[in-house]
Amino acid sequence: MMINLKTVIRSGLISAFTLLLLILGPGLGFTLLNPHGRPPDILFDRPTCVIWLDNNNVWHIRWRAGKDHEHKIEGNCIAMEQGRFHNVLAVGLALNDTLLATANSVNFSVVCRNKVGGIDFMVNGPTIAVSIKIDGQLRPDQIFVGGSAQHPAGMPFSLPNRFSASESSLSTMARIELKSGSVPRHAIPDPGYALWWDKNGWHLRWRTGKQTHSFSGALTISEGSFDHLQTVKLATAKKVRVKPRDLKFKTTSRGEIDGINFSTSSLEIKLNLRIDGAGAQDKTSLGPKAVRPSAMPFYVYKLDSGNNP
Repeated sequence: MMINLKTVIRSGLISAFTLLLLILGPGLGFTLLNPHGRPPDILFDRPTCVIWLDNNNVWHIRWRAGKDHEHKIEGNCIAMEQGRFHNVLAVGLALNDTLLATANSVNFSVVCRNKVGGIDFMVNGPTIAVSIKIDGQLRPDQIFVGGSAQHPAGMPFSLPNRFSASESSLSTMARIELKSGSVPRHAIPDPGYALWWDKNGWHLRWRTGKQTHSFSGALTISEGSFDHLQTVKLATAKKVRVKPRDLKFKTTSRGEIDGINFSTSSLEIKLNLRIDGAGAQDKTSLGPKAVRPSAMPFYVYKLDSGNNP
């Protein structure tokens, strides 16, 4: 079946809303966010949009509806300070979805169902302004920007088109996306840590080998709470302290595997893991590919690649 995608490119056409944004600019309450790096997979049962800028200076906007639900997504992107859009591409748009691209703006209106949809584009201006409506309402808490998955403070919001090399490296340093699956047992350092997630939640393990070592760590989340905490060994139960957004442990063990299980709705987890008081980034394996963090502390996110085009 042919998809009748309404895509129009007209150099001189700017919508009334675009013109209003260009005239008023920062007076509309823009907030500056770091868009660099792909956000983690968003596993909510509500409609969401994610926006990011990759290392090739290509912008990506993706949207998703909750399972078995249908939502309307409307958006407007404006190239500020005489910037120009080019290479505007639709991703997964369907019949009756609309995409209108001009030299200065990109506007879209789509019906979002179970599948992920979106647009990609490039722009040569220093800044873009973005406004997105979900079911006719401005919902900044359902918009996620960049690798840190920040929410804009309001609508519209502005995003810088380029970052310096130092800013880019800081934004992506030690931020790791993990697919579901356990760390292979042979890949767990000795002594060392293993961290993974599956349908039952998150799992953190440490092992000592034949020597006695002290293991300590701090896990932090910015929203939600740590739930369903379980300890692997009875001796660990008294060594764990948990608050809604902070989890700490400190234990000494030898010749065994110990650890904790937990769940959380937070999009990211910050971990600071230590062995004998020293940072354990070179002794930590993450996920089914046994990835090593490049620094301590580091951040992890769930990644469901099957739902991310």
